[in-house]
Amino acid sequence: MNTTSVNTNYVGLDYSQKSKLGDFLAQYAYELDEANVEAWIQFFTPTGVYELTTAYNLSSNLPLGIIYCKGHGMMVDRVRALLTANIFELHKYTHIFTNPIAEKKDDIIFSRSNFIVYRTMESGVSQVFATGKYLDQIIETDEDFQVKWPAPPTSGPTSGPTTWPSGNPTGQPTTRPSDKPTNQPT
Repeated sequence: MNTTSVNTNYVGLDYSQKSKLGDFLAQYAYELDEANVEAWIQFFTPTGVYELTTAYNLSSNLPLGIIYCKGHGMMVDRVRALLTANIFELHKYTHIFTNPIAEKKDDIIFSRSNFIVYRTMESGVSQVFATGKYLDQIIETDEDFQVKWPAPPTSGPTSGPTTWPSGNPTGQPTTRPSDKPTNQPT
């Protein structure tokens, strides 16, 4: 393996930060799988945004997604509504993330992770539920990381609104004017 090309995937991050970022994303997936809403929202800054959309909506610059949450209060409200208002056969989710490709500029870590989600029904039958990617803007705090402005998880060959400082790791357009974050306190 060419170490030079591996290192270019982590511009501005040292080995410790790369490892910590991978652990952060693994713990994020765990909290999602366990439906630990209070723990999950702590992965975001108080004004952080969580948006779930389709690849088609993203590539077509359509502003509506499946879920849009800005701030902890809205995240708790939406997730609790999904868990209590919708009636489904009992099931569990398992999120699996790839190692992130990341680069750091001006205290913001731009991160991309692909994911696959399996849904296992009470009968034990598992199936692929969703695939896609997360494109996030993450800040490093004294204790850990927090997501400041996550780009939407998507399916298909598109990118979200994260603009990468050294170019685009996917080769696709990455910015929609309506997705540019405002300067919110972190």
